Amino acid sequence: MTTLSVQIVGAKLVRMGLQNLDREIPNIGAQQIYEAFQRAKERVTRYPPSPRRVRWDSEKQRAAFFATNGFGGGIPYMRTGTYGKSWIIRRNPRAARAMAGYSLIGQARYSKYVGGDAYGTSQSRIHGNRWAKVRTSVEKEMKPLPRSIRVHITMVARRTGLKGA
Repeated sequence: MTTLSVQIVGAKLVRMGLQNLDREIPNIGAQQIYEAFQRAKERVTRYPPSPRRVRWDSEKQRAAFFATNGFGGGIPYMRTGTYGKSWIIRRNPRAARAMAGYSLIGQARYSKYVGGDAYGTSQSRIHGNRWAKVRTSVEKEMKPLPRSIRVHITMVARRTGLKGA
């Protein structure tokens, strides 16, 4: 008769480490996603240099600008910072605890004309190639997320006592 015995040393510690890690993973993901949205917001709200020459969408738009004294902002237009301050990051209330959902919202009524909309469209030619598009900015920041989340999970695993993680 052949008998093989295995003694596992530290099994309780491993089990506790895995349980702690299981609780931390949703928080790690949510934090990394939120930080990516913060970086996207910084991209979107970064003011470019003023244009030397305006590329109007139409003659009608140009005429309206001058007829309304710069759409009410005065001519020459003086930047107020309203566009940059209007952007907020809001947690999606429908997102489950394990799935962090966030939205980057431009609250100024003209946000879609400056930074585009969720589909990457609606940006006025006046702002094109100068102002960052919202969709492009979010996509650029989301691309490295899987690796970033994996790195943070590994750090937490090591902190909870799981070696070789």
